[in-house]
Amino acid sequence: KGLDKRIAATVAIILKTFLHQKENAVVYICDNSDNREKARFHKFYHWFKQFNDGSIVQLRGVIRAGNTNILNALLIHKDNPQLNQMMKSWKIC
Repeated sequence: KGLDKRIAATVAIILKTFLHQKENAVVYICDNSDNREKARFHKFYHWFKQFNDGSIVQLRGVIRAGNTNILNALLIHKDNPQLNQMMKSWKIC
């Protein structure tokens, strides 16, 4: 509970390190078991905006599964050779 700015910085460093290998990509899905998925989705988006140096592209989406919305996003390096294909595929979801 509570706000810990070090969490955002730690997550940003881990993601940037992983995505430094331009072929890597990250998909994150917001847990909806406690109905706080929208808060998580917005929090992660704000962290992304705060720490992104322009090298990472974020594609946000929603998957409908029955009556459930699953909030998700793809993080990919802007120089990933598969970026265009992933962008096209992500829009299909």
